[in-house]
Amino acid sequence: MIISHGDMVLRSIEADDLEVIRSWRNNASVNEYLITKEFISEEKQTRWFENLDPMDSMYFIIEAKTNRIGLIYANEVNVENQSFNGNIFIGDHLETTSAAPVKAVVMLFEFMFNQLSFEHVYSNINKHNTSAILMNRRMGFKTLATKGDFLTQRCGKKDFQDAMQRIKEALIGTEEIVFNFSDFDLEQTFIPLTMTKRTSG
Repeated sequence: MIISHGDMVLRSIEADDLEVIRSWRNNASVNEYLITKEFISEEKQTRWFENLDPMDSMYFIIEAKTNRIGLIYANEVNVENQSFNGNIFIGDHLETTSAAPVKAVVMLFEFMFNQLSFEHVYSNINKHNTSAILMNRRMGFKTLATKGDFLTQRCGKKDFQDAMQRIKEALIGTEEIVFNFSDFDLEQTFIPLTMTKRTSG
C-alpha cells in the first residue's frame, strides 16, 4: 500500500525497515512518551513484524523526499464499528517540529475516513507530549478519559472534515492524494471488507 502526495510517501513497512523502526522505538526522545517503554531487541522486533495481522492493522513508513522519517499506523481496526486506533512517531528529530507529522496524519485519515468510510479514530497519547496533543487538537480529537499519564482521545469523521477546512489548503493544496493498492491489499487485508461494507451501506 502506498499513499503519496508531493514529496511525501506513506508505504507499507517491509522487513528492511525493521532495524530503523527499532532504533526509533528505543530512542529516548520517542520512548519516553510510549505506553510500553521496554527496550526492543532485534528478535522481538522481528517477532512483532511476523505476527502483524493485516486484517486489523496497517503500518506505514513515512518518507519525506525519499528519507525515512517516522512510522504511522492504523491498528485495532474494527470494520463492524467502523473505528480504528491511530498513532504516529517521528524518528528524525529534525522533522518533529515541521509540518511533516501533521501532513502524514492527514494523508492516513483521508484514506481511512474518505476512501474506506471509517467513522471514528481513537488515540492513546501521553499527557506530557504537548506537541502531539496540539496536533490532535488541530485534527479534531477530543479527550474521553485520562488514566495515569495517558489520555484516551477520539476524532470522528466529521470532526476531521471540519478540521480539514482550516488546514487543507496549507498542507495539501489542490494536488490530489494518490492511493495505490497492491493485490495483497485488495485480497488479504481489511480493505475489501471495508469496501464491501461501504457499498452495501
